[in-house]
Amino acid sequence: MTGITNAAMTNQSTAVFSGNVIESGSGVASMTVGGVSTSAAGNTFSQSATLSTEGTNTISLVVTDNVGFQTTKTTTIVRDTVAPALSLTPAVALTNSGNVSLTVASSDATTSVASLSGDVVEANPAASLVRSITLANEGDNTITVTATDDATNSVTETTIVKRDTAGPSLTLTPSASKTKNGSISLTVASSDATTSVVSLSGDVVEANPAASLVRSITLSSEGSNLISVTASDEATNTTSKTTTVIRDTVPPSLTLTPATSVTSDGSVALTVDSSDATTSVANLSGDISATSPAATTGYNLNLSNQGSNVISVTSTDEVGNTVTKTTTVTRDNGAPTFNLSGCTGLQKTNSCTATISSAADAIS
Repeated sequence: MTGITNAAMTNQSTAVFSGNVIESGSGVASMTVGGVSTSAAGNTFSQSATLSTEGTNTISLVVTDNVGFQTTKTTTIVRDTVAPALSLTPAVALTNSGNVSLTVASSDATTSVASLSGDVVEANPAASLVRSITLANEGDNTITVTATDDATNSVTETTIVKRDTAGPSLTLTPSASKTKNGSISLTVASSDATTSVVSLSGDVVEANPAASLVRSITLSSEGSNLISVTASDEATNTTSKTTTVIRDTVPPSLTLTPATSVTSDGSVALTVDSSDATTSVANLSGDISATSPAATTGYNLNLSNQGSNVISVTSTDEVGNTVTKTTTVTRDNGAPTFNLSGCTGLQKTNSCTATISSAADAIS
Protein backbone atom coordinates (compact mmCIF):
# COMPACT_ATOMS: atom_id res chain seq x y z
CA MET A 1 0.00 0.00 0.00
CA THR A 2 1.34 3.43 -0.89
CA GLY A 3 0.34 7.09 -0.29
CA ILE A 4 1.65 10.58 -1.26
CA THR A 5 0.88 14.05 0.19
CA ASN A 6 1.90 17.56 -0.84
CA ALA A 7 0.77 21.20 -0.83
CA ALA A 8 -2.00 22.10 -3.27
CA MET A 9 0.00 24.91 -4.83
CA THR A 10 3.31 26.71 -4.63
CA ASN A 11 5.15 29.59 -6.19
CA GLN A 12 8.39 27.58 -6.18
CA SER A 13 9.88 25.50 -9.02
CA THR A 14 10.24 22.46 -6.75
CA ALA A 15 8.05 20.85 -4.10
CA VAL A 16 8.55 18.25 -1.40
CA PHE A 17 6.40 15.15 -1.58
CA SER A 18 6.02 12.78 1.35
CA GLY A 19 4.07 9.68 2.16
CA ASN A 20 4.30 6.10 3.34
CA VAL A 21 4.99 2.71 1.75
CA ILE A 22 3.84 -0.61 3.21
CA GLU A 23 5.14 -3.75 1.55
CA SER A 24 4.40 -6.90 3.57
CA GLY A 25 5.60 -9.36 0.93
CA SER A 26 8.97 -9.51 -0.78
CA GLY A 27 10.00 -6.01 0.16
CA VAL A 28 10.57 -2.79 -1.81
CA ALA A 29 13.08 -3.04 -4.58
CA SER A 30 12.85 0.56 -5.88
CA MET A 31 10.81 3.76 -5.49
CA THR A 32 10.64 6.96 -7.57
CA VAL A 33 8.90 10.29 -6.93
CA GLY A 34 8.41 12.38 -10.06
CA GLY A 35 11.01 10.22 -11.79
CA VAL A 36 13.56 10.80 -9.03
CA SER A 37 14.80 7.69 -7.21
CA THR A 38 14.28 7.77 -3.47
CA SER A 39 14.10 5.42 -0.52
CA ALA A 40 11.95 5.07 2.53
CA ALA A 41 13.14 5.31 6.07
CA GLY A 42 11.05 2.65 7.63
CA ASN A 43 7.66 3.08 6.03
CA THR A 44 7.91 6.84 5.24
CA PHE A 45 9.58 8.88 2.55
CA SER A 46 10.18 12.56 1.71
CA GLN A 47 11.46 13.65 -1.68
CA SER A 48 11.82 16.94 -3.58
CA ALA A 49 10.71 16.95 -7.20
CA THR A 50 10.90 19.52 -9.95
CA LEU A 51 7.75 21.28 -11.12
CA SER A 52 8.48 21.84 -14.77
CA THR A 53 5.18 23.41 -15.78
CA GLU A 54 3.53 26.69 -14.82
CA GLY A 55 0.10 25.59 -13.76
CA THR A 56 -0.87 21.98 -12.94
CA ASN A 57 1.92 19.42 -12.50
CA THR A 58 1.14 15.70 -12.09
CA ILE A 59 3.65 13.85 -9.88
CA SER A 60 3.77 10.02 -9.76
CA LEU A 61 5.01 7.77 -6.94
CA VAL A 62 6.11 4.41 -8.41
CA VAL A 63 7.02 1.53 -6.03
CA THR A 64 8.42 -1.80 -7.31
CA ASP A 65 8.78 -4.86 -5.04
CA ASN A 66 11.42 -7.52 -5.26
CA VAL A 67 9.31 -9.80 -7.46
CA GLY A 68 8.58 -7.07 -10.00
CA PHE A 69 5.12 -5.90 -8.98
CA GLN A 70 4.55 -2.11 -9.26
CA THR A 71 2.13 0.26 -7.59
CA THR A 72 1.65 3.83 -8.86
CA LYS A 73 0.01 6.74 -7.06
CA THR A 74 -0.38 10.25 -8.54
CA THR A 75 -0.98 13.69 -7.12
CA THR A 76 -1.25 17.13 -8.63
CA ILE A 77 0.25 20.40 -7.54
CA VAL A 78 -0.21 23.82 -9.08
CA ARG A 79 2.88 25.87 -9.78
CA ASP A 80 2.12 29.63 -9.87
CA THR A 81 5.12 31.92 -9.99
CA VAL A 82 3.45 34.88 -11.70
CA ALA A 83 1.93 37.74 -9.71
CA PRO A 84 -1.66 38.77 -10.42
CA ALA A 85 -2.55 41.43 -12.98
CA LEU A 86 -3.66 44.64 -11.26
CA SER A 87 -4.82 48.01 -12.53
CA LEU A 88 -6.07 51.10 -10.67
CA THR A 89 -8.31 53.55 -12.51
CA PRO A 90 -9.44 56.67 -10.61
CA ALA A 91 -12.57 58.39 -11.94
CA VAL A 92 -10.53 61.59 -12.27
CA ALA A 93 -6.88 62.52 -11.82
CA LEU A 94 -7.81 65.93 -10.43
CA THR A 95 -10.75 66.92 -8.24
CA ASN A 96 -11.96 69.57 -5.82
CA SER A 97 -13.77 66.87 -3.83
CA GLY A 98 -12.53 65.12 -0.72
CA ASN A 99 -12.85 61.66 -2.27
CA VAL A 100 -12.58 59.84 -5.57
CA SER A 101 -14.08 56.66 -7.05
CA LEU A 102 -11.39 54.07 -7.78
CA THR A 103 -11.90 51.06 -10.06
CA VAL A 104 -9.67 48.11 -9.12
CA ALA A 105 -9.28 45.33 -11.70
CA SER A 106 -7.36 42.22 -10.64
CA SER A 107 -6.98 38.70 -12.00
CA ASP A 108 -4.58 35.78 -11.96
CA ALA A 109 -3.74 33.59 -14.93
CA THR A 110 -3.05 30.43 -12.94
CA THR A 111 -4.82 30.56 -9.60
CA SER A 112 -7.03 33.36 -8.28
CA VAL A 113 -6.66 36.63 -6.40
CA ALA A 114 -6.98 35.89 -2.72
CA SER A 115 -6.92 39.43 -1.34
CA LEU A 116 -6.46 43.14 -1.90
CA SER A 117 -4.67 45.25 0.70
CA GLY A 118 -3.50 48.81 1.16
CA ASP A 119 -6.00 51.57 0.42
CA VAL A 120 -8.50 48.94 -0.73
CA VAL A 121 -8.97 45.91 1.51
CA GLU A 122 -10.97 43.00 0.13
CA ALA A 123 -10.88 39.20 0.49
CA ASN A 124 -11.52 37.13 -2.66
CA PRO A 125 -12.28 40.29 -4.65
CA ALA A 126 -14.35 40.39 -7.81
CA ALA A 127 -12.43 40.84 -11.02
CA SER A 128 -13.49 44.49 -11.02
CA LEU A 129 -14.74 46.56 -8.12
CA VAL A 130 -15.24 50.24 -7.32
CA ARG A 131 -14.42 51.86 -4.02
CA SER A 132 -14.55 55.45 -2.73
CA ILE A 133 -11.11 56.63 -1.62
CA THR A 134 -10.69 59.54 0.81
CA LEU A 135 -8.25 62.20 -0.35
CA ALA A 136 -6.72 63.44 2.88
CA ASN A 137 -4.20 65.86 1.42
CA GLU A 138 -4.47 69.09 -0.51
CA GLY A 139 -2.33 68.40 -3.55
CA ASP A 140 -1.07 64.92 -4.46
CA ASN A 141 -2.67 61.86 -2.86
CA THR A 142 -0.91 58.54 -3.57
CA ILE A 143 -3.28 55.55 -3.64
CA THR A 144 -1.63 52.13 -3.17
CA VAL A 145 -3.21 48.68 -3.62
CA THR A 146 -1.55 45.24 -3.38
CA ALA A 147 -3.08 42.10 -4.92
CA THR A 148 -2.03 38.70 -3.60
CA ASP A 149 -2.91 35.40 -5.28
CA ASP A 150 -3.49 31.94 -3.79
CA ALA A 151 0.19 31.10 -4.18
CA THR A 152 1.18 34.27 -2.24
CA ASN A 153 2.56 36.04 -5.31
CA SER A 154 1.81 39.73 -4.99
CA VAL A 155 1.88 42.89 -7.07
CA THR A 156 1.54 46.51 -5.93
CA GLU A 157 0.26 49.41 -8.02
CA THR A 158 -0.05 53.10 -7.20
CA THR A 159 -1.91 55.98 -8.74
CA ILE A 160 -1.92 59.67 -7.84
CA VAL A 161 -5.03 61.83 -7.56
CA LYS A 162 -4.60 65.55 -7.00
CA ARG A 163 -7.01 67.31 -4.66
CA ASP A 164 -7.43 71.06 -5.21
CA THR A 165 -10.15 72.74 -3.14
CA ALA A 166 -8.73 76.28 -3.06
CA GLY A 167 -9.63 78.95 -5.59
CA PRO A 168 -6.88 80.74 -7.52
CA SER A 169 -5.28 83.91 -6.22
CA LEU A 170 -6.39 86.94 -8.24
CA THR A 171 -5.55 90.64 -8.14
CA LEU A 172 -6.80 93.46 -10.34
CA THR A 173 -4.66 96.60 -10.62
CA PRO A 174 -5.98 99.48 -12.75
CA SER A 175 -3.42 102.01 -14.00
CA ALA A 176 -5.52 104.72 -12.30
CA SER A 177 -8.56 104.75 -10.06
CA LYS A 178 -9.87 107.92 -11.75
CA THR A 179 -9.49 109.10 -15.34
CA LYS A 180 -10.99 111.37 -17.94
CA ASN A 181 -10.25 108.82 -20.68
CA GLY A 182 -12.69 106.33 -22.14
CA SER A 183 -10.52 103.34 -21.25
CA ILE A 184 -8.12 102.13 -18.59
CA SER A 185 -5.19 99.66 -18.54
CA LEU A 186 -5.87 96.79 -16.15
CA THR A 187 -3.17 94.42 -14.88
CA VAL A 188 -4.56 90.98 -13.97
CA ALA A 189 -2.33 88.70 -11.86
CA SER A 190 -3.56 85.15 -11.28
CA SER A 191 -2.02 81.91 -10.04
CA ASP A 192 -2.95 78.63 -8.37
CA ALA A 193 -0.98 76.92 -5.61
CA THR A 194 -1.96 73.35 -6.56
CA THR A 195 -2.89 73.24 -10.24
CA SER A 196 -3.03 76.10 -12.76
CA VAL A 197 -5.40 78.82 -13.90
CA VAL A 198 -7.24 77.66 -17.04
CA SER A 199 -9.38 80.71 -17.77
CA LEU A 200 -10.30 84.30 -16.98
CA SER A 201 -13.85 85.48 -17.58
CA GLY A 202 -15.92 88.60 -17.07
CA ASP A 203 -14.44 91.88 -18.27
CA VAL A 204 -11.23 90.03 -19.20
CA VAL A 205 -11.59 86.78 -21.19
CA GLU A 206 -8.49 84.62 -21.59
CA ALA A 207 -7.75 80.89 -21.85
CA ASN A 208 -4.66 79.60 -20.02
CA PRO A 209 -3.62 83.12 -19.05
CA ALA A 210 -0.11 84.20 -18.22
CA ALA A 211 0.59 84.84 -14.54
CA SER A 212 0.33 88.56 -15.26
CA LEU A 213 -1.29 90.25 -18.24
CA VAL A 214 -2.45 93.76 -19.16
CA ARG A 215 -5.70 94.51 -20.96
CA SER A 216 -7.43 97.74 -22.02
CA ILE A 217 -10.87 98.09 -20.40
CA THR A 218 -13.54 100.37 -21.88
CA LEU A 219 -15.19 102.71 -19.38
CA SER A 220 -18.71 103.07 -20.71
CA SER A 221 -20.22 105.16 -17.91
CA GLU A 222 -19.58 108.64 -16.60
CA GLY A 223 -18.82 108.15 -12.94
CA SER A 224 -18.20 104.71 -11.41
CA ASN A 225 -17.33 101.76 -13.68
CA LEU A 226 -17.26 98.34 -11.97
CA ILE A 227 -14.70 95.94 -13.46
CA SER A 228 -15.19 92.24 -12.62
CA VAL A 229 -12.92 89.28 -13.41
CA THR A 230 -13.26 85.58 -12.47
CA ALA A 231 -10.33 83.12 -12.48
CA SER A 232 -11.00 79.36 -12.76
CA ASP A 233 -8.45 76.63 -12.09
CA GLU A 234 -8.17 73.08 -13.48
CA ALA A 235 -10.30 71.68 -10.67
CA THR A 236 -13.10 74.21 -11.47
CA ASN A 237 -12.47 76.26 -8.32
CA THR A 238 -13.16 79.95 -8.98
CA THR A 239 -12.21 83.32 -7.51
CA SER A 240 -13.89 86.60 -8.48
CA LYS A 241 -12.54 90.08 -7.84
CA THR A 242 -13.86 93.56 -8.66
CA THR A 243 -12.36 97.01 -8.86
CA THR A 244 -13.96 100.39 -9.54
CA VAL A 245 -12.60 103.07 -11.86
CA ILE A 246 -14.22 106.54 -12.01
CA ARG A 247 -14.51 108.19 -15.40
CA ASP A 248 -14.83 112.01 -15.24
CA THR A 249 -14.98 113.91 -18.53
CA VAL A 250 -16.77 117.05 -17.23
CA PRO A 251 -14.83 120.10 -15.99
CA PRO A 252 -15.58 121.53 -12.54
CA SER A 253 -18.17 124.26 -12.04
CA LEU A 254 -16.61 127.66 -11.23
CA THR A 255 -18.01 131.10 -10.34
CA LEU A 256 -16.13 134.28 -9.40
CA THR A 257 -17.99 136.90 -7.34
CA PRO A 258 -16.13 140.15 -6.51
CA ALA A 259 -17.47 142.23 -3.60
CA THR A 260 -17.87 145.17 -6.02
CA SER A 261 -17.25 145.85 -9.66
CA VAL A 262 -15.86 149.38 -9.04
CA THR A 263 -13.70 150.45 -6.15
CA SER A 264 -11.30 153.18 -5.17
CA ASP A 265 -9.33 150.72 -3.10
CA GLY A 266 -6.20 148.92 -4.21
CA SER A 267 -7.74 145.49 -3.54
CA VAL A 268 -11.04 143.67 -3.73
CA ALA A 269 -12.61 140.74 -1.93
CA LEU A 270 -13.34 137.82 -4.31
CA THR A 271 -15.51 134.78 -3.50
CA VAL A 272 -14.66 131.62 -5.51
CA ASP A 273 -17.19 128.78 -5.72
CA SER A 274 -15.77 125.61 -7.30
CA SER A 275 -16.97 122.01 -7.24
CA ASP A 276 -16.94 118.83 -9.32
CA ALA A 277 -19.88 116.48 -9.80
CA THR A 278 -17.84 113.28 -10.24
CA THR A 279 -14.47 113.71 -8.56
CA SER A 280 -13.23 116.78 -6.70
CA VAL A 281 -11.38 120.02 -7.38
CA ALA A 282 -7.65 119.44 -7.11
CA ASN A 283 -6.44 123.03 -7.43
CA LEU A 284 -7.12 126.62 -8.38
CA SER A 285 -4.59 128.55 -10.46
CA GLY A 286 -4.21 131.88 -12.18
CA ASP A 287 -4.77 134.92 -9.98
CA ILE A 288 -5.50 132.53 -7.13
CA SER A 289 -3.34 129.55 -6.18
CA ALA A 290 -4.87 126.91 -3.92
CA THR A 291 -4.66 123.12 -3.50
CA SER A 292 -7.76 121.06 -2.62
CA PRO A 293 -9.80 124.22 -2.04
CA ALA A 294 -13.04 124.33 -0.13
CA ALA A 295 -16.20 124.60 -2.23
CA THR A 296 -16.51 128.29 -1.31
CA THR A 297 -13.49 130.37 -0.37
CA GLY A 298 -12.87 134.10 -0.01
CA TYR A 299 -9.70 135.76 -1.25
CA ASN A 300 -8.36 139.35 -1.21
CA LEU A 301 -6.87 140.37 -4.55
CA ASN A 302 -4.65 143.37 -5.33
CA LEU A 303 -5.85 145.63 -8.13
CA SER A 304 -2.61 146.71 -9.76
CA ASN A 305 -4.08 148.83 -12.54
CA GLN A 306 -5.89 152.15 -12.42
CA GLY A 307 -9.01 151.30 -14.43
CA SER A 308 -9.92 147.75 -15.52
CA ASN A 309 -8.38 144.77 -13.73
CA VAL A 310 -9.17 141.38 -15.28
CA ILE A 311 -9.19 138.59 -12.70
CA SER A 312 -8.72 135.08 -14.14
CA VAL A 313 -9.05 131.78 -12.21
CA THR A 314 -8.72 128.20 -13.52
CA SER A 315 -10.20 125.24 -11.65
CA THR A 316 -8.72 121.76 -12.30
CA ASP A 317 -10.28 118.51 -11.07
CA GLU A 318 -8.51 115.28 -10.03
CA VAL A 319 -8.36 113.86 -13.56
CA GLY A 320 -7.17 117.03 -15.28
CA ASN A 321 -10.41 118.54 -16.58
CA THR A 322 -10.22 122.36 -16.40
CA VAL A 323 -12.46 125.41 -16.58
CA THR A 324 -11.37 129.06 -16.61
CA LYS A 325 -13.50 132.03 -15.61
CA THR A 326 -12.76 135.78 -15.60
CA THR A 327 -14.28 138.84 -13.97
CA THR A 328 -13.36 142.54 -14.25
CA VAL A 329 -13.06 145.00 -11.35
CA THR A 330 -12.49 148.71 -12.06
CA ARG A 331 -10.16 150.64 -9.76
CA ASP A 332 -10.88 154.43 -9.68
CA ASN A 333 -9.07 156.53 -7.09
CA GLY A 334 -8.85 159.86 -9.10
CA ALA A 335 -11.18 162.95 -8.39
CA PRO A 336 -13.41 164.19 -11.22
CA THR A 337 -12.63 167.60 -12.94
CA PHE A 338 -15.14 170.45 -13.64
CA ASN A 339 -15.49 174.17 -14.74
CA LEU A 340 -17.10 176.89 -12.55
CA SER A 341 -18.57 180.14 -14.10
CA GLY A 342 -20.95 183.09 -13.14
CA CYS A 343 -19.27 184.34 -9.95
CA THR A 344 -15.89 185.31 -11.19
CA GLY A 345 -14.12 188.38 -9.89
CA LEU A 346 -15.30 190.70 -7.09
CA GLN A 347 -19.03 190.88 -6.83
CA LYS A 348 -20.81 193.90 -5.15
CA THR A 349 -24.05 191.99 -4.84
CA ASN A 350 -24.96 189.91 -1.89
CA SER A 351 -25.31 186.85 -4.08
CA CYS A 352 -24.45 185.37 -7.46
CA THR A 353 -25.29 182.32 -9.50
CA ALA A 354 -22.41 179.92 -10.26
CA THR A 355 -22.56 177.49 -13.17
CA ILE A 356 -20.62 174.17 -13.11
CA SER A 357 -20.02 172.78 -16.55
CA SER A 358 -17.89 170.08 -18.29
CA ALA A 359 -17.77 167.86 -15.17
CA ALA A 360 -15.73 164.71 -16.03
CA ASP A 361 -14.02 161.66 -14.49
CA ALA A 362 -11.05 160.01 -16.11
CA ILE A 363 -12.21 156.42 -15.15
CA SER A 364 -15.96 156.43 -14.71
